[in-house]
Amino acid sequence: MGLWSALGVIALVVGLTVAVARMDPDRIERVTSEVDLPAPLGRVAYGLWVVGLAVPFAFGASVEDTASGIGLALYSVGAFFLLVSVSTRDEYARFRAATKTTPDAVRPSADPDASPVALSGVPVPVEAPPTGPASGEAAVSVEWTLQKRGRLAHRTVWDTVAAGAEAVPFAFETDAVDLRIEPRPERSFETETAAASADPDEPLPPAFETLLDRRADLPDPNARDERLRVIEERLPADRPVTVVGTPRRAADGTVVIDGGPPAGAPSRAAPGAEAATDGAGAPAPVVVPGTVDRAERHLRRRVRWLGAASVALVIGGQAAAFAWSSASLPV
Repeated sequence: MGLWSALGVIALVVGLTVAVARMDPDRIERVTSEVDLPAPLGRVAYGLWVVGLAVPFAFGASVEDTASGIGLALYSVGAFFLLVSVSTRDEYARFRAATKTTPDAVRPSADPDASPVALSGVPVPVEAPPTGPASGEAAVSVEWTLQKRGRLAHRTVWDTVAAGAEAVPFAFETDAVDLRIEPRPERSFETETAAASADPDEPLPPAFETLLDRRADLPDPNARDERLRVIEERLPADRPVTVVGTPRRAADGTVVIDGGPPAGAPSRAAPGAEAATDGAGAPAPVVVPGTVDRAERHLRRRVRWLGAASVALVIGGQAAAFAWSSASLPV
């Protein structure tokens, strides 16, 4: 296929992708929220991924070239990992700029440009913590996705019905300062996962049923006609976490850690959100599981090693798709 024909095919794919994004924006936003990208950037990323899938076919690959599918699968995995890496760069930059300290040594600052701090401890929720709808375990922060089973052609698929997130303010045990952290799910790294499902004639796990009971917009737990599944990601409330942010003196005298990037800077915001902020509009702190050193290693691996591996998979996957198919670049 000639260069201009190939570009024409790619342009057609771009047009179809834009049309799909406009017809069903919620679906695309749910997909991109899995890697915590802002909605506009998520839509761009989705479009670039689809264009990448179309490139080998635009240059002559055939749907019968099944071996090329392996290359495109590698490309897709790499693209997903690349999004994960990119979406963590802001938090890692905040961590690198932070001063490592302890809860007892935290002092509030009135300077709006004060450097952030990084401290760790076992969270003590100051309110009733949310529970994971699949595990029933208490959490500092939890995100969940509710799905129902359906069919697409001859395949069984899971369609997302709704999604939600909750977080609870918490403190660290300290005698030196009245410290309070107000996390947001959009800037918390939930690492524990669980899933639960049930057919219409099966009883729901208690936490799953509670979720359905307290949300009028969700399926009635007592009148289900399809198999339901809930998937959760949570930050446990009984294990050490690291907080990165800037300590400020609140009106009630407590020291609140808000931190975060300047207003308008990119963040791991949920679809449609401009920035991750606390209830007062201040940037929300970054919350990572583990001690300070462990949290730093976790973020560094996501940004550096996962980023490098994802680029290799994207390039290698595209190269394999060309090598294992009838596609060829015009000379």
